[in-house]
Amino acid sequence: MQTQEKVVVDDRALISWHLTSVSDRAQVLEALEPLVGQAPEDYPPGEVERWWPDKDLYAYHFHFSDGELLVFFYAKDGRIHIESMAPKERYEPYRTTKV
Repeated sequence: MQTQEKVVVDDRALISWHLTSVSDRAQVLEALEPLVGQAPEDYPPGEVERWWPDKDLYAYHFHFSDGELLVFFYAKDGRIHIESMAPKERYEPYRTTKV
């Protein structure tokens, strides 16, 4: 587990994290850090969606020059944990709702 001050990158997200450019990682951290301590209903609408209705797993939609990236995260112990990251098109065939 790699730790930033307010954002933790879980082990299963490390490969995707390191394959993402440094500038894109900085943008992800900049967007996720303000979510620490916020209630999920206060997350930015249109950018964050609850990924599983019965779990506290969320997807943050990031728009980069090479496409849209979904960063899956959850809040725990006063931090945001990045669980995984993937291009949005990988999940499009399986989603019924669109953000």
